[in-house]
Amino acid sequence: MIKRILFLALIAGIALQTSIYASQEIHQNVPQEALQKSLIGYDDIKAVGERFVTHLKSVGQSDTPVTQEDIDQLFSPSCQKVVNGSTILSTSSDLPAQLTRARDTAGKWTIDHLFTIASTVDKACALQIMWQGEKMTKHTTMVTLFINDDQKITRILEVFSSYEQNTFK
Repeated sequence: MIKRILFLALIAGIALQTSIYASQEIHQNVPQEALQKSLIGYDDIKAVGERFVTHLKSVGQSDTPVTQEDIDQLFSPSCQKVVNGSTILSTSSDLPAQLTRARDTAGKWTIDHLFTIASTVDKACALQIMWQGEKMTKHTTMVTLFINDDQKITRILEVFSSYEQNTFK
């Protein structure tokens, strides 16, 4: 039980650290008045997070290729994706191929959406998901999405770790 609590505290710490780092980076690059004049609210930001999870669930269960049309509905053209600290793409035009490769590697996947937290100050949304693929073990993933006033995702920060049942015994 103590190991479980420590593990969950570690995951929460990683998510908080990622959010704080990203928040500091945003606040350094954006004038304060721009942060206060956000055109989108809490519910809008949370809805973008929900659409992101729905999108991932759909991609994970689909047999069809991911199209740019699908991507354009949710992501800004300059969307950047960072996974475990490494930038893996710098534009949303790279997302269809990246998601297709992920599905080919993991097999079809399922996702359990554990929680969402939205911030109107940072125009960001933090999500935790648990996912498992036909060819991979369970993983827990913390995702922070940064969103523009058009309700498009401009940056994705993912931190994931494999989930082992034996870890908690």
